[in-house]
Amino acid sequence: MSWITPIVGLLGTFLGAFITWWTERRRWRREQHAKRVELRRVIYGDYLAALHAASEGIREVSETDEAAESRLVASREAFRVGKIYAVREQVELLAPDEVVKVAKLAFRQLRALRDLAGAEEPRKSRHYNPVLVEYGVILERLRNRMREDLDMPAIVVRKSEAAT
Repeated sequence: MSWITPIVGLLGTFLGAFITWWTERRRWRREQHAKRVELRRVIYGDYLAALHAASEGIREVSETDEAAESRLVASREAFRVGKIYAVREQVELLAPDEVVKVAKLAFRQLRALRDLAGAEEPRKSRHYNPVLVEYGVILERLRNRMREDLDMPAIVVRKSEAAT
């Protein structure tokens, strides 16, 4: 019977060490998850801000009466100012597929707007406004995918609210 006490003590020591390790591992995983979510939140905000800056620059170009060649140069410059390419790469590296797909779609739609803004008669073009409306729809979808990825509820925009 003298050997039972040390074995029980040893078992208790191993069990305590295992529970401590397991608890620490779970806490570490939670912290890592929180850091990844925070990083994606920052990158999502940066990407949306870059899209916004570029779209505002493109809108300004589309409303000018300058020659087509200078509008084309200005629309391309407005697209570059927001560093949209660099932030898009970060989104593609860190975001899940559902977000990346819609982020690429928004980027392509904005690029189409850029090209139309530099065209001969951008605002009068029958192609500009439908592309602009579609960009708004895609942007809303992107925001909602990002919110879902960050465990936040999607924002539902009613048509009456969207018009204001």
